[in-house]
Amino acid sequence: MEVIRPIAVVALIMTMIGLICELFVPGSGRAIDIGAGILAVATWTVPPLLMVRPRNRKPRSSLAGVGIFIGIFVVAACLSAMGISLALLTLFFRPEANWAWPAIWAIGAFWLSGCILSYIASRFPRKAENTSK
Repeated sequence: MEVIRPIAVVALIMTMIGLICELFVPGSGRAIDIGAGILAVATWTVPPLLMVRPRNRKPRSSLAGVGIFIGIFVVAACLSAMGISLALLTLFFRPEANWAWPAIWAIGAFWLSGCILSYIASRFPRKAENTSK
């Protein structure tokens, strides 16, 4: 439950900012439309960049590795929630949404590919390390 809170807060803040801009700033619909596309691209690029980020040392324990993975998952989910939020605002307020549908499809493809890769990885059992040397 602790992981859902930051994702929901980020999505709510982005929705509120987008809604205020749509209602009170004339011509902001195009910028919000482009923002949805940029966040869709960020959803695809930021998590892999976080995975290959150079680290000075290995995680001290297996739980540290899990913590790093959870952090990357939260970043990807926040970017996705913001992108979907802006795309839905664009679809609701603008009749000509150029980037909203591609953003929704790109974010959906990201999570679908993650599920497929997770399934494929689970099909290949890992060899246990022999720690009794």
